[in-house]
Amino acid sequence: MNKRKVVVYIHPIDPVGVYDPKLEIPNSLIEGPFETTRAVTNLIYTGTTDRCPDIKYILAHGGGTIPILAWRIALSKYSKKEIKPSIFRMINDILIKKSPEIGLNILKNMYYDTGLTSSSYALKAMQEFVGPSRIVFGSDLPFSEKVVSMVVNDLEKYEGFTKEDLELINYKNCLELFPQLHE
Repeated sequence: MNKRKVVVYIHPIDPVGVYDPKLEIPNSLIEGPFETTRAVTNLIYTGTTDRCPDIKYILAHGGGTIPILAWRIALSKYSKKEIKPSIFRMINDILIKKSPEIGLNILKNMYYDTGLTSSSYALKAMQEFVGPSRIVFGSDLPFSEKVVSMVVNDLEKYEGFTKEDLELINYKNCLELFPQLHE
C-alpha cells in the first residue's frame, strides 16, 4: 500500500457485542468515533505511519475524537521505546516547545471528512486543528442516507469557511487525493 501511495479510508463499524450493556447506548453513537480514534492512535503507536509514510488517510466522522484529543494522541509517538524519536528531539518537542510536534504533524497530515460531523462546533474543531485543506466532504452514505442534505446545509450555513474553503472541502481536496478524477 505504501509503495502504491494509496489513500486509505478509515470508517468504524458497529463493534461486535456491546461495550457496556447497562448504558443501553447504541455503539454507533459513542464507540464508533472512538473506534476511529483507537485505529489512528494504533497506527502512530505501532510505527505504521513511520514505516508507511506515503499512505494518505481519510478519517470518517471528523476523525472521531482526534481533533479534541490530538495532543494526547500525539504523545503516543514518544512513548514506545523501539520507535520513539531521539532524546534530543523529545527534549526539544516536549520540554522546549511544550508540544508533541512529530505526532501532531502525523495527525495534521491526515484528512477528516464531514460525515455525521457537520455541526458548527465539530466544523470549528476540525478547522482549528487541520484547516480547510485537510477537510473533505463526507455524508456517511449509504449508512445514513438522510444525512446528506443536512451536511450540505450545515457546510453552507457555517460562517467560518470562505467560498474558497468550501470549494476545497467539497471537491478540490479530493481531487488532490485522487488526481485521476480530474477531467
